[in-house]
Order: sequence, then structure tokens, then C-alpha cells
Amino acid sequence: IELGPSGNRYTGFYFRTRFEVENPDEVVALNVQLLRDDGAVVYLNGSEVLRQNRPEGPVGYATLSAGVVDGSDETTWFPDSIDPASLVAGTNVLAVEVHQSTLTSSDVSFDLEIVAKSRALATPVFLRGDANGDATVDISDAVTVLLYLFLGSQVSCPDALDANDDGVLNITDP
Repeated sequence: IELGPSGNRYTGFYFRTRFEVENPDEVVALNVQLLRDDGAVVYLNGSEVLRQNRPEGPVGYATLSAGVVDGSDETTWFPDSIDPASLVAGTNVLAVEVHQSTLTSSDVSFDLEIVAKSRALATPVFLRGDANGDATVDISDAVTVLLYLFLGSQVSCPDALDANDDGVLNITDP
């Protein structure tokens, strides 16, 4: 991605994708994992559904994020959720704008994962970070990972414990 001239970097980057949903009434939850440097606004079918590290109010292409994301937070997946009522039958459009915190930022990053939970399926087949298999990512998952790492506790899906998806299960995952 071209960041623009040094000292006067671009502040906004835009991404869009389409996906199909056959029966949106069967979707009971949309669990999100968002990696963003620095802030992001997520839109589903033209409506804002999620905002992370962004100031309140209108957002334009030159609007800076609410704060700097640096260090390990640059590779941290932030869990959230989207109201499944935003889905429509047929083609859905997901758009994300990622914004920098300063005009001198030297990097930008973005990744997004959405896992739908349906009525027909009591729990998602796989939810990265859901170490205890309860179909949510919360503090109890961090405890499960720590018990596995330090006490050798048994888990049903070791890959779910690798919350940052770096292929290594270690202390950064909780």
C-alpha cells in the first residue's frame, strides 16, 4: 500500500468485499476479530456497524484515529460483534476504512475475520481465540490458555488457543 509522501502520509485507506448470505434470519451472532493500525470503521450494507479507536462523530478521509497503535497492539486481534440484523438475503457488502493516527505514520495494517453463528449450528465450527469452546472470546479464554501453557490442562482444539494466529502457542495468545 502506498502511504504517501514522508511527513504528509495518507490518513485513510478503504477496503470492500462482497459475500452471500442465503438466509439471514438463521444468523444469531456475528463474532468479529479485527486487526487494525491505527483505527477502523466497519460498514455492513452501507451502515456503520463497528468502530474501534476512532473518535465519535462524522468520519472523513482525513479524520485521524483516536490514538496511536504501536508495539504488540499492531498485531493484536481485537474481538467485537456485529448485529446480525444488518445482514440481507443475497449479496452483502462489507466496507472498512482504516485511519492513521498521524501524518507521519510509517505503517498501516488491517485484517478482519467474521464468524457467523446460526440457529442450525449451536456453536461455530471454529472461532480463533475461543480457547474454552463456549462460542465467545472473553477473559475465560485467556485463563484457559494460561492453564494449558503452565499446567498442561487438556483442550479440545489447540489451534483455537493461538489467538493471534502466528502459528505458535505462547504467552502472547492470552
